[in-house]
Formats: sequence, structure tokens, C-alpha cells
Amino acid sequence: LGPAMNTDSRLCRSDAWICICALPRKEDLVVKQLQAHGFKTYFPQYERFIRHARRVRRVKRPLFPRYLFVEATNDSGVPVTPRWYFGVSHLVGGNAGSIVVGDVVAELRAHQIGDQLFDLTSHIYAPGKTISPMSGPMTGVELLLEEVDDQKRAVSLVTMLGKQHRIIFPLENLVAIDT
Repeated sequence: LGPAMNTDSRLCRSDAWICICALPRKEDLVVKQLQAHGFKTYFPQYERFIRHARRVRRVKRPLFPRYLFVEATNDSGVPVTPRWYFGVSHLVGGNAGSIVVGDVVAELRAHQIGDQLFDLTSHIYAPGKTISPMSGPMTGVELLLEEVDDQKRAVSLVTMLGKQHRIIFPLENLVAIDT
């Protein structure tokens, strides 16, 4: 099933993109189908580590789960109507889709590292920074940040009573200390 024709004049811009909402966990399928038909796609992702059964795996996760971008026209200048591809739930903005100006996609690309990957730890709570909890029994204690997990929690190692302990804090309860 190929793309249907769309004669909307907004799609003729060279920097026009359409935002697609895919079915849950079907983003990769939609990207492969669109690329097979000659359309340029942008599906921003980040890497995270998953620990399970004493194994650590590095996996890619969508920066915007279920959402991806497709250029409004393919290499041949044919407008895209991605609504009819398998795995597409709907177009953001209704049946015609809302046009996203290329500046939005360009701005996203400016912040990525590598091939459509983002570094989510590059904020003020990066590993190795000194942090301090604002409330609780550890208030005022300077801790070294080990990692920030996907649930927006900071993990720190603390040596107490001759043993190292992992302490987890919500990011909103921390303040970064400039050293």
C-alpha cells in the first residue's frame, strides 16, 4: 500500500515536516516504511542502560514516545500522506496534519549527539557533579552524583560505617553545588 497523493500547497515548502503519532512501540516500523518509499524521517532517541538479572544492556528509547517527523515531500517531490502507513495512529493536527517548520527539526538536531541520539545527562545534574539534598536527613551534605535515571532520580554513593551505600534522591529535592 503506497502513499496517497496530497495536493496541499503547504507541503511544497522545502523545509516542511509533518509530525506523526505512531501506535505504541511501532515507531521503528513506521520509519522503515516511510524511508522505503523515499521519505526522509527524523525520530529522535536517547540511550539508557537497563539492569535486569545482573545484566546491563544499552537500549535506545524515543525522546518523544510515539512521535516522529517525516519530511512533507520525498526526493521526487511527491507529497506524503503518512496516515495510511501501517503503525500510524494519526497525524498531529488532524487528518491534513500540521506542518512543522524545518527550524524546529534543525533546533532538535543541533542538540543531538551522533545519529539522532540525545544526551539527557548533559544538564546541571551530570555525573561527577557535587549535589546536596534540600530536605531530609542528608540536608547540607555534599554528595558526588553517580547517575541520573529515567525516573528523574539522582543516584549517589555514600560511605557510611565503612560500607558504600547507594542513595537515591528525586531531582527536585537536590541543588547543584558549584565547585
